[in-house]
Amino acid sequence: MEPQLQEAMDRLSARIRALANDAGAPGLARAPVTAEDPLDGLDRNLTRLLERSRSLKEQVQRVKEPAEKVKRLLDRPKAVADALQSLSGDLATLSNLLQIAKVVRVIRPVADRVRGQVDRLKRLVNDAEGKALGIDRQVQPFRAAWDKLIGTLDQFVQRLDELSGRADRVRNSLRTTRACMSALPPGPVRDRGFALLNSFAVALNLPLSVLADSVGGADAQTTALIADLQALERLLEQVRGGVLDGIASVRGVFGPLLGPLQEIAKVLDYKINLEIFSFSLRQILEGLNLPWPLSYLEDAFWEAANQILDPILRALHLDISLPGIPALDLVGRIDLDVPHLLDLERAVQGLAGYFPMTKDLLDRFKVDCPPAPGAPSFADQLFADLSRAKPKLEMG
Repeated sequence: MEPQLQEAMDRLSARIRALANDAGAPGLARAPVTAEDPLDGLDRNLTRLLERSRSLKEQVQRVKEPAEKVKRLLDRPKAVADALQSLSGDLATLSNLLQIAKVVRVIRPVADRVRGQVDRLKRLVNDAEGKALGIDRQVQPFRAAWDKLIGTLDQFVQRLDELSGRADRVRNSLRTTRACMSALPPGPVRDRGFALLNSFAVALNLPLSVLADSVGGADAQTTALIADLQALERLLEQVRGGVLDGIASVRGVFGPLLGPLQEIAKVLDYKINLEIFSFSLRQILEGLNLPWPLSYLEDAFWEAANQILDPILRALHLDISLPGIPALDLVGRIDLDVPHLLDLERAVQGLAGYFPMTKDLLDRFKVDCPPAPGAPSFADQLFADLSRAKPKLEMG
C-alpha cells in the first residue's frame, strides 16, 4: 500500500468526521460495529450520499424564497421607527398641552391622569423606536451576508451535482461489476476478485458514510435556516402591521384633544391691558392677588376668564383612556443576526473542501466486467482494474 495515500485517507476520515459533527449530523460519535457486507455497505453509503445530496440541493433552492421575502421586508424596521418617532413627538406635544391646561382647575385632575397615560406610553414608544433603529442598522450587514451565502450555495450545488454524478456512476458500475463477478464460476479468479472488490469497499465506506452524514447535517441546517427566515418574515409583517395599526388607534383617541388643548393654550396667553396694569388669562386663573382696593375685581376677572374658556372646554372631551400598542413588544424580538446563516455557509464551504479528494477516490473505480475485448486475459484485466480502483490494494 502507498503510505502517503493511506495517510491522506486517514486524514480525510478524521477531518470529515469533525466536519460532520460541526454540521450537526446526528449519531457520529462512534459508528456501530456490524457484520454488514462491505459491498452492501458501499452501495448503501453511495445511495445515502445521493439521496442526501438531492435533498440538500432541494433545500438550497427552497431557502431562497423566504430569504427574498425577508429582504423585501427589510424596510419595515425603518418605517416603524419613523412612525414611532412621529408618534413620540405628538405625545410630547400632548403632554405639554395637558401641563399647560392644568391651570384650569375644573379639568386639572383629569388632565393629570391623562398626562400620566401619555408619558407612560411615550416611554414605551421611545424604547421601541430605539430597538427599531437598531434593527435597521443590521439591514445592510444582513443583505451582504445573505448575498454572499447565495453565491456560496450556488457554487456548492454545482460541485455537489458533479460529486453526485460520480457517486451515481460508481454505484451503477459497482452493481454491474458485482453481478458480473457473481456469475463467475467458483474458483480463484472469482474469490480473488471479490477480495479486491471488498477491500475497495472497506476503504471507501468510512469516508463516504461520514460524508453522507455531513451532507445530511448541512441539509438539517438549511431546513433550520428556512424555518428561521419564515419566522422572521412573519414577525416583520406582524410588527409593521401591528405597530402602525396600534399607532392609528392611539391617534384616534388623543387626536381630537389636540385642537381644543391648543386653543386653551392660545387663550391662556391672551392679555387684558388696562391703564394701570395688564395680565393674561393664565395669571387670572393662577390668582392675581391684586392690591386693595382693586382686589374686589378678581372675582369679575375670574368669571370673565371662565366665560372665555367655557366654549372650548365644552368641546374638550378629556376623560379618555389611551389604548396600548401590543405590537411594540414584538419589535424587541426581531433579530437579523441569524446564526444558521453563518453556520450553513461554514458547513458548505467545509464540505466543498473535501470534494476533490472524494471525487478522486470515486474516479478510481473504472472496472470492466467482463473485460474489454482484446484484454490479455479475464483474470489479468479484472485484477488490473480492481487494483487501480483500490488506493491500498495488496496483490500478493
